[in-house]
Amino acid sequence: MVHNNQPDMENRNYQISNIREYNTLGPRTAVCQYCNAIMWKEERNNKKVTKGMPKISLCCSNGQVRIPLTEPLPTYLQNLYDDKDKGPKFMKCIRIYNFMLSFTSMGAHIDHSINRGGGPYQYRQHGINIHRFGSLLPNVGEQPKFCQLYVYDTKNEVDNCMRAINLHDTNVIDPDILENLLKMLDETNELVKCFRMARDRFDQEDIVDLRIVMKSSRSTTGRENRMTPSNEVAAIIVGDIDDTCGQRDIVIESKTEDIKKKIFFGRCDAVMYVIEYQKRGLPHVHMLIWLHPADKATLSTNVDTFVSVEIPAENTNPYGHQAVKTFMMHEPCGANFPHSPCMDNYICTKKFPKKYCQGTMFDKGGFPIYKRRKTGVTVKVKNVVLDNQWVVPFNRNLLVRYQCHINIEICNQAMSIKYLFKYCLKGPDRATIMIQSDNGTNYTLPGVPNQDEIKTFLDGKYVYGAEATHPIFCFDVHHRTISVERLPVHLSNEKRVTFRETDNLQWVCRTAEALYLKVFKFSRSFRPSEFRVVELGYRGMTLIAFYTFFSIRPRNCSYF
Repeated sequence: MVHNNQPDMENRNYQISNIREYNTLGPRTAVCQYCNAIMWKEERNNKKVTKGMPKISLCCSNGQVRIPLTEPLPTYLQNLYDDKDKGPKFMKCIRIYNFMLSFTSMGAHIDHSINRGGGPYQYRQHGINIHRFGSLLPNVGEQPKFCQLYVYDTKNEVDNCMRAINLHDTNVIDPDILENLLKMLDETNELVKCFRMARDRFDQEDIVDLRIVMKSSRSTTGRENRMTPSNEVAAIIVGDIDDTCGQRDIVIESKTEDIKKKIFFGRCDAVMYVIEYQKRGLPHVHMLIWLHPADKATLSTNVDTFVSVEIPAENTNPYGHQAVKTFMMHEPCGANFPHSPCMDNYICTKKFPKKYCQGTMFDKGGFPIYKRRKTGVTVKVKNVVLDNQWVVPFNRNLLVRYQCHINIEICNQAMSIKYLFKYCLKGPDRATIMIQSDNGTNYTLPGVPNQDEIKTFLDGKYVYGAEATHPIFCFDVHHRTISVERLPVHLSNEKRVTFRETDNLQWVCRTAEALYLKVFKFSRSFRPSEFRVVELGYRGMTLIAFYTFFSIRPRNCSYF
């Protein structure tokens, strides 16, 4: 299982570019032939072509997405720039005009303590920079500001804009320029038109103040909905979301190919991965790797060669030591850190710190207990000294190569297969919400008596902003190289047939009939000398066993 998380940049006191084992894509050199976008060569679709022209669809989908050219300046704004009288006054206060007409305000944690001395002014910001978008109407007793200016009391819009800014000398603002700028935005800006539509609705209809409350409960799928303390922009889609589309994910595909070609663990027969978000913001990957039967025995007897939970010595393995310190150490938790994300009722849910172990072994469920000795090698994380008890299992070569959090676990018993697939295919993150009125009571539809209060709770899919961009770029959220053949078994006259709108219906009917009878026709024309399955006793083979040795070509209904 592979997880990708953003590293703590403060702990990365070394240059990754100096590590020879680090895998870098280099500069962007591939140019899209449709929109001239400059991309990385590894982002091309025709990966097997190394000398020809790269074909890239990530930027414009092979020319299907065409971004229009920048429209010329509105007439009034162009004339204002050219006006010798009002133009210089407008340019002198252009930042004030921009602030008065903006939709949102900047949100950030600004550190003012740095300017207590007598030096020049310095601007220091902690955390992320956000745009604050409040309610469309101001609170009682407050003046409208930002987007509220386009909705509330628009008859006195110019005066409201003047009062929204804190200026000692309001004479620097020309009311005529401000009024004409508002008219210009009404005619040319699409967002302003949307706010004006909201204003008309407030004037014509009775508006009910509602709010969405997220509940920490168990969803209909059985998964527990946990509320996270972080603030984020997300959407909740009520209903089952089954359809996914996409072709590839660049980063994951490159890692998959590396795992298969570089033979980090042995010969790889199949790979499956799922990308998840889970209210955390950054994507992470759960990946299952099936090894060749001959390499499974080698791996099970030499686990310590492929997976380790011990911090490498800094003097003999400096790159591995720094990579483990940066990416693979579980953050301090326990009684001294009760507010850590992993803590639940003052107990670490990940069961850290782990116990020391002199040798690798497997428990009854097939889960490994890795060799975790007391070697004396320590690292400092958040001013806390940690040893091997806090290390997450890793593979040194993969860790140094990709410089990200990669948790490696080995499974060598069939008893844990159910857990692995349940863990990887548990579905999207869910959220339970409830619509309430402004006074805190459940909202009921007007004119509908005896409404079921239970149905006011809605269970939906929780979609984070970064997750929403994944299908937009046609990235795949699930990938597998496992061959799965759905057996064509059905009741009489109840066969399900799927086809495209452009397919010939006669061909569809012939194909559907051939798929059902091909196994039996194959058995009648079977010649044992041509196939190796005769050694296993083909005669009397069941339908399930038949698909163990043969695959189907759907277009011509033949087996190979």
